[in-house]
Amino acid sequence: YKNIKIFIRDDASDDDTPNICKKYSEKYENIFFDQNDVNLGGQDNLLKILNDIDSDYFLWASQDDFWESKFISSLVKILDDNPQHSLAFCQTRMISKEKNYIIKLTGRNLLNKLSSYKLVTALLLPTRHLRYLKTNLVIHGLVRTQVMRDIFLNLIGVANHDRIIVLFTILNGTWGYLDQTLYNRNKDTG
Repeated sequence: YKNIKIFIRDDASDDDTPNICKKYSEKYENIFFDQNDVNLGGQDNLLKILNDIDSDYFLWASQDDFWESKFISSLVKILDDNPQHSLAFCQTRMISKEKNYIIKLTGRNLLNKLSSYKLVTALLLPTRHLRYLKTNLVIHGLVRTQVMRDIFLNLIGVANHDRIIVLFTILNGTWGYLDQTLYNRNKDTG
């Protein structure tokens, strides 16, 4: 995706992270780096980033993710084509030393076919096999920036959990889902 901007806000690291990030921001004009004077913690640091960016869409990149080349452009297309969606995501390949597998939501579990009620129940209640659908992974999808801002502004001072964030994205609109494996998550590091 050619129109990408990468915003890095170091949360007062005491290692070489700031120097590494600064080098990349000096080398590439689409990478922006800033550093907090004191450690704000994950929630406040993310809210600071959300308030500073001027993008329509937000993607939270974790250290244990890697994406296929069409990941961002495919999700942007879903949100561009569907203004009612608050979030877009795709199949996930879970990678570990022991076993690799793909989380593929099909049939009754297709995220873009479920009502808000069904999305909430899939998120909060176990399936008939006493397992939760892995809907919490969608926090690593593409989200409308204003939706993320609203979520975090409403959760100031609340200890966040990925399922709370996902619940608020459900309340803000429908979800788009791409039946392709474009997102990879390393289970051994996260």
